[in-house]
Amino acid sequence: MPTELNTYQPGRLLEDLLPPPDPIKIDLSANTFRGSVSEFVEKHMLIDGKPFSFARREYLKPIYDETYPKAQRTILKCARQTEKSTSLAMKQLAYCTLVPWFKTLYVSPSQMQTRQFSSDRVRANAERSPFVHRLFEGKTVSDQVFDKKLLNGSSMYFRYAFLHPDRCRGITADMLCVDEIQDIMTDNIPVIRECLSHSMHKLELYSGTPKTSSNSIEFYWNKSTQNEWMVKCRHCGNWNMLDISVILDKYMGCIRCQKPIYAIDGQWVTTHDGDWEGFRVSQLMVPWVSFSEVKQKQKDYSTAKFHNEVLGIPYDSGVKPITEAQLRTVCTAGPIKLPDQVRGFPVFAGIDWGSGEGETPSYTVLSLGAFFKQPVFTIFYCKRFTGPDADLLKQIGILGQHFGMYQVTLAGADWGYGHYQNMQLRDAWGLDHVAEFEYVSQNIPVKFEASNFRFKLDRTTVMSNFFHEIINKKIEFFDWEQFKTFGIDFLNIDCEYSENRNKMTYLHMPDKPDDSFHSCLYAWLSGNAYYKKLPGVY
Repeated sequence: MPTELNTYQPGRLLEDLLPPPDPIKIDLSANTFRGSVSEFVEKHMLIDGKPFSFARREYLKPIYDETYPKAQRTILKCARQTEKSTSLAMKQLAYCTLVPWFKTLYVSPSQMQTRQFSSDRVRANAERSPFVHRLFEGKTVSDQVFDKKLLNGSSMYFRYAFLHPDRCRGITADMLCVDEIQDIMTDNIPVIRECLSHSMHKLELYSGTPKTSSNSIEFYWNKSTQNEWMVKCRHCGNWNMLDISVILDKYMGCIRCQKPIYAIDGQWVTTHDGDWEGFRVSQLMVPWVSFSEVKQKQKDYSTAKFHNEVLGIPYDSGVKPITEAQLRTVCTAGPIKLPDQVRGFPVFAGIDWGSGEGETPSYTVLSLGAFFKQPVFTIFYCKRFTGPDADLLKQIGILGQHFGMYQVTLAGADWGYGHYQNMQLRDAWGLDHVAEFEYVSQNIPVKFEASNFRFKLDRTTVMSNFFHEIINKKIEFFDWEQFKTFGIDFLNIDCEYSENRNKMTYLHMPDKPDDSFHSCLYAWLSGNAYYKKLPGVY
């Protein structure tokens, strides 16, 4: 345990963020304020009809005021009912009120969550504050659910993204707030972050409640300073982390002397060297949750739910959709096959596009398969486009060579990022030879759009079906020693229950790709489409 603990410093002044004067003159004389975000919130904002106070909420001040060195990018790992959404709303309102022409983008996993945040957290709080509300009135003001433009030129955008980030494209922002990040597909976040590319501020504030250690929130937490609220024991001087070890029978106690400890005696301690500031906020810290309530939840909740929703700590149940042993069992198709070895069989291709760029690059993967012995589908070839081949301009030609050599009957590729590349393939090989697969959330497994030869897939259902077919040996792969580099992508996938979708969902850490899995899945789907085996389509 460090002997020198980080201590709170006064917040920076918002005037430091003010842009140069704009030629458009706006009377802001009634909205002048000098101070930090926390001081502004205490002076001008209400919560539950009462002035907002940081009394017994001292742990929130550094989060509001960005006093830590890397606070430009902050991740909040929070238990339920710890005011994380309130904090996001208050910070957005403070910046947009006090910094003219400031732009914020808020993103959550679902339309309902975004609507509720815009109405209940932002609009309602703005209406209760005369200081803020005057900027929401006037001819030039727009006060819609998903778009708000204030009298001082600031803008607030509200979007949602689960499977696709398309609704976030084309927006420029100075602050990006991602809420419930644990339920947003990790592959979407780099696309959403592009909204900050032209900003001089580039502030990021992500928040969520942890689930498993493979979740997106853990990816950013692992890159952060992992600040913990450490509580000093009044009796023996020991510093205690607020986790399950301090929950005794009748009170929160020191792990050394077992005597009572009090959250009010705590302060933030940096426990990790990271590029982001990270803060874990548990219900053991908040003044509105009693210790008896915590004990009752410990009794009523499952171990995983208690760790996630009360302590703000991930919990792994050990559930994996497939194991290495199960995958090895179906690597029975021999070595990678050459073109002459598959003559006489319809061959199907699957393409999962990737740019090969960024902090955690995703690479294009091509998979080829065939029904050599019905009803078993065999993946007999895979290629990952790395190095010079990662150039998207070169990939169309390389794919064309493979299509020609293996006489591909039907190819299936992911829609979205690869839509432009799919158009090039279709120009070369024809619309009816290149199908597009789009992941959506729907009540049926597959919906077919004949006009553009696109299959809309319920992501969870088709992935579950693919895993099921592998485990039941209806799908096989080439030798494990050759397939292993691609099979790891299968093992990178975890599953967990999503409350927002009310279903199981599959996810992976950004630095652990799943590209090969989807490529093989698209090849299998292409084969089933060709033989008219996709449910609800034919």
